[in-house]
Amino acid sequence: MKKFFLFAAAAIAAMTVNAETLVFDADTAAHKTAGAWSDGYTWELETFDVTLVDTKAKMTVDANNAYFGTADQHIKLQSRLKSGGKSAASGENSIEIEVYEAGKLSIAVRTGSNSATDRTLVVTQSGTELFNQVIQESDAVEVEGLDKDDPTKKTKIYPIITCNVGVGTVVLTYPVGSMNFYAFAIGDIEIPEPQGIENAAATVKAVKTFENGQLVIIKNGVKYNALGAQL
Repeated sequence: MKKFFLFAAAAIAAMTVNAETLVFDADTAAHKTAGAWSDGYTWELETFDVTLVDTKAKMTVDANNAYFGTADQHIKLQSRLKSGGKSAASGENSIEIEVYEAGKLSIAVRTGSNSATDRTLVVTQSGTELFNQVIQESDAVEVEGLDKDDPTKKTKIYPIITCNVGVGTVVLTYPVGSMNFYAFAIGDIEIPEPQGIENAAATVKAVKTFENGQLVIIKNGVKYNALGAQL
């Protein structure tokens, strides 16, 4: 079973100008059932494919809101791929990314446990480690102004993990414990407009919507496309 995602699909398309991005569909019932992907599952894009090695039958997708980026530039993602456990030394419960154009791999990821401080994400290609680091909640920064009901409330924004990759197979493992993945991209992630109000004193809010399948940003009543050009 394969599912195709286009470059402009879903909200994360606003994050990048010259990159393809994959987000997950939390509305498909089969994705919510552990074991649905035990025979393997691949998303195919132009510059990369993402394949689940889910022989342990634990991976699922569900709805979950989280902000990724920096305090100044960020985006709200609304679904996640849950690994359901750690990777095995044999390669079970891992993610393989087949890269067709060398570039920067960007990963929106959080630890699978808010209290864990030892869960490591490892990215390898051709036997070489490209990234090996603990992912934890304390990596996030907090900003005010993203909660429309309480502009003084602090919201966490999680960093986007990046590493350079070549053409070939990239393997993601998590040998200590489960991870939650919100998006993958090949290319630099660039966010033309922050989501929400940036501080309590701000008076302008950029609203993001989709019209005819394309991202539209409305600010001060004026419409812009994902590249910032006025429509």
